[in-house]
Amino acid sequence: MTIAAGGDLAGFVLPDGEIRTFAYTGHHMTRKTSPKGDVTQYEYANDGTLNKSTKPSGEFTTVNAGLSQATTYDAAGNPIVTGSYTDAHGVAHALVFNDAGDVDSDTYTADGVTYTKQKFHPTVLGNASAGGSAARVAEPHSAGRLYVAQRRAARRLQVLRCVGRVIRTSFSDSTPFVNRYLASYDAAGRISSYLHGPSNVSQLIDRDAQGHALRIYDAVTATNPPFPPTGRQTSFTYRSDGQPATVTQHGRDDHADL
Repeated sequence: MTIAAGGDLAGFVLPDGEIRTFAYTGHHMTRKTSPKGDVTQYEYANDGTLNKSTKPSGEFTTVNAGLSQATTYDAAGNPIVTGSYTDAHGVAHALVFNDAGDVDSDTYTADGVTYTKQKFHPTVLGNASAGGSAARVAEPHSAGRLYVAQRRAARRLQVLRCVGRVIRTSFSDSTPFVNRYLASYDAAGRISSYLHGPSNVSQLIDRDAQGHALRIYDAVTATNPPFPPTGRQTSFTYRSDGQPATVTQHGRDDHADL
């Protein structure tokens, strides 16, 4: 692999000798060259989102990213994020994104006919059987969470999700469930803590206003907040371009030479 001065991947060589190279402007990939010399080009809007992608043949797709559009709200106050793109055939697609950032619907007109591809969100995800070694039941939970219980022989698995993110995985041979994984997220949707059980030690993450992880540290969560750190931690500093400058683990300083 070849790393450019700014820390971007400039190219790599596959075991068979094929070479792929990349060019960047301000950490945005602008050119991708295949082993055959075919070049795909990328252009970006002023806010940094992808605006245009051009294939080696000259076909291109233009994009109006959802993150570039003003957010609207439904009657309940929930955000509605939309975007659009025009494909290589000149067909315009209107997109609506869900809370997890996935495309929820895609509406376009082709040959005079309007189509809408819409994700289906069942309230119940099925019941394979009323019992047995592979019974699987799903039912809605409050606040957008989904409860999934799966039984393998005498062992049960429980997964809780919120807007597409796993917040808890637990199992039991009986009741109660034993936590195997717990996660929490901040208001921006970034993970702020996680636990791999069964233990009483979690990994907590402190971030700056830009979302960079400043410190990842162990803390005993069996006590009431504030959780006391165990002393095991990794801390970070960053360069002006957002790349890591130093990484310090348990008191040892490592300079990131990216």
